[in-house]
Amino acid sequence: MMYHLLRGDNARAALDVTLAQANQSKALSDPVVATLIHFTLAFYQWRMGDFDAALESVMASLAIARATGVSGRSYPALGIGVSTALSKGDLARAETMLKEMAAESRITTGFAGVFYHTLAAWHAFMRGDLALARQHAEEAVQLTSTTNEVFMNGICRCALAQVRFAHGDRASAREVLAESLAIARTLGSRVLEHRCRMVEADFDFAEGRDAAALSALREGLALGKEEKYISFNFWLPEMMARLCARALEAGIEIDYARHIIRRRRLLPPSAEIEYWPWPVKIFTLGNFALLKDDEPIAFSQKAPKKPLALLKAIVAFGGKGVSTAQLTEVLWPDQDGDAAHRAFASALHRLRKVLGSDDAVVLQEGRVTLDPNLCWVDAWAFERLLGQAEEAAQAGDVERGFRVADRALALYRGCFLPADADERWAMPLRERLRSVFMRHVLTMARRLLASGKHPEALACYARGIESDPLAEEFYQGLMHCYLGQGRLAEGLAAYRRLRQALSVTLGIPPSQATEALHRALLNTSVHA
Repeated sequence: MMYHLLRGDNARAALDVTLAQANQSKALSDPVVATLIHFTLAFYQWRMGDFDAALESVMASLAIARATGVSGRSYPALGIGVSTALSKGDLARAETMLKEMAAESRITTGFAGVFYHTLAAWHAFMRGDLALARQHAEEAVQLTSTTNEVFMNGICRCALAQVRFAHGDRASAREVLAESLAIARTLGSRVLEHRCRMVEADFDFAEGRDAAALSALREGLALGKEEKYISFNFWLPEMMARLCARALEAGIEIDYARHIIRRRRLLPPSAEIEYWPWPVKIFTLGNFALLKDDEPIAFSQKAPKKPLALLKAIVAFGGKGVSTAQLTEVLWPDQDGDAAHRAFASALHRLRKVLGSDDAVVLQEGRVTLDPNLCWVDAWAFERLLGQAEEAAQAGDVERGFRVADRALALYRGCFLPADADERWAMPLRERLRSVFMRHVLTMARRLLASGKHPEALACYARGIESDPLAEEFYQGLMHCYLGQGRLAEGLAAYRRLRQALSVTLGIPPSQATEALHRALLNTSVHA
């Protein structure tokens, strides 16, 4: 089992688990074998991400070893216990077990020292003590000369690479990472190679080497997807969240990346990632849609009107610290205080049932908040992305500004909650988002024109019209572009579409500015 796990062959290890369990009653009569069986089961369970079961197996191994006095059997089980506790984020439990490891065996030489110092480095790193993490990681690598445990040599070198890189010692970090990768390939250990390639991808992204990073990420995820690796020594949740987000953005092993996120309950590195497997997704632009675990929520009968109205109002009011008094005032204006509060409490209870989580909507001290780690809202992501695009443009990174703005504008599929057009509480956000959308489309199109990118500018104006068919400024932009390029028939066609839309929908003619553009198109056409 250990051989297959170290190679990363989880499927073969699973067969070994089945065999061990089938013979467990006979084997457990020997305390030496019993501690070993529980230890290897813990190792397997940790590797598969079943952390609670792994800790139970660790405790079973320790109990037998200590009750029978089996020498040397507690140390490796404690090591798996530390790995499991760190994987769960239980730093206090990991620290307790590390102290037990130090008391159980000599940690100044051999495998015991390498194992202990590698785990201690991981623990210190997760606590944010980089100096102590580096001290332990360097010690682990120095001790590899006293052991022939080659796999562990690869593990501790990869750990040292991560610590050195975090310290800013990037060149030497890559050197020891290359040593770890060479060990992985010599041993034929796919799980260690997977880990090295993921770390390499994170290094490359941090240094702006995106092409190399995507290549390493693609190889790393390809190595892990078949066996669905979700646990290894020195697993850093923030690093894996960053890499999974990059994978989703680039379309690399999407199913596997989402599997990692869900099994390890990774938190999104930012709130703008639409393709993150959010427990709850709320779409409000162009139409209203509610998704749970990426699937539309189906209602057996009619959709619950008041709970959904409550959700929409929470979004409209910003989603953070929204006063219950404000919500009851707009949703139950005809009810007195007590009755309105009861109606609110009932609607909130039903909303949580719809979302499948009490944690998604937090009520604290009379204020309501949508948990940003559980709920994604297109309107909020739209505004944040546009803010990032503007920051990039002001910093002189025009290309990045275009890319981020393009992502943002793609989210704006129409006005905010169009089916709730008569609700006064929805109007302020609707008008703000529409104004922001128009301003950025116009700004982006003008920047594209200034850069000589006429087709892109035309596409930008067309996208604006698609999302807001009555926005006269977008038609004017189209007409101006067509006039400048001599595409007069297309410019006149744009004018006719605008005149028809305004007449049918609003009963008004085009503005004087639009008519002036129309005359310019006509005059140019006549003289042509």
